Amino acid sequence: LVLLYLPFIKLLLVNSYILVVIGVFGLICGITSIYLLNRFANRLSWIPKKLEKFIGEVSKIIVYKKLTINIIFQFILINLLSAIVFYLAFKAFSVEIRIDKLLLIAALTTLSSLINLTPGNIGITETVVGLVSSYDGGDFHVGFMVMSVVRVCHLLVSVALGSFSTAYL
Repeated sequence: LVLLYLPFIKLLLVNSYILVVIGVFGLICGITSIYLLNRFANRLSWIPKKLEKFIGEVSKIIVYKKLTINIIFQFILINLLSAIVFYLAFKAFSVEIRIDKLLLIAALTTLSSLINLTPGNIGITETVVGLVSSYDGGDFHVGFMVMSVVRVCHLLVSVALGSFSTAYL
């Protein structure tokens, strides 16, 4: 699904402010639509029960404004930290990359990790990073290798800290 949006995102990379405006607009529209669907759900009989239950649960979270702000802040923080990791990985390959592409890579890898097509989305996230890095004259193989190095580093850190923490169980 994420790969389908990449050709359209290529046009938006010209101006990074457009991405920020679209993101904020999408967040506002999403929260507003969930609120309105929850408020008028009893009048809309065509909504499937699972979607109605999902909307009800999300609206319960939105009611708690402190929790909602905390979730949004954590999502932004995770993406910023992910962008820093990708920046360092691209620097390791001596490749200069713009901040808007880093933020786009961070957001798309987060979104692509929501639905696993392969175990751990091996190959999917590498393809996403490769395609985004190939826009504006970059190389696909550099993005693919950067994501592979990031994946191996995450694996090594997980194994090292995991084995250290399981020793005390």
